[in-house]
Amino acid sequence: MSPFLPAPLDSESGFNRRQLDQLRRAEAANELEIRRYGMAARARSEMDQLDTWAGHDAADTAATAELKLLRKGLLEAAGSAAGVELVASWVNQFSSSNHRRYGRRFGG
Repeated sequence: MSPFLPAPLDSESGFNRRQLDQLRRAEAANELEIRRYGMAARARSEMDQLDTWAGHDAADTAATAELKLLRKGLLEAAGSAAGVELVASWVNQFSSSNHRRYGRRFGG
């Protein structure tokens, strides 16, 4: 940034007192707006991080539960074709339910 900008707001700047007061207020308002923008951007960033972590945890928990149901069901089915088909149906329904819940919560 140029060392001449912004121009110094003093009595030698060529502005009258009223203009100097207006310029100082405008400069303060700009600084406040920039500060608020920065704070809002940081808040959005942190919220995105929290949503990402929550989404990861939800997906990981759902996958773990689905796989647990599958493993337990396959053990219970003991090789029975009908049992395996039943387990597959239940795991599919459970998975679909988890995906709908994830979509509602995280918009995916």
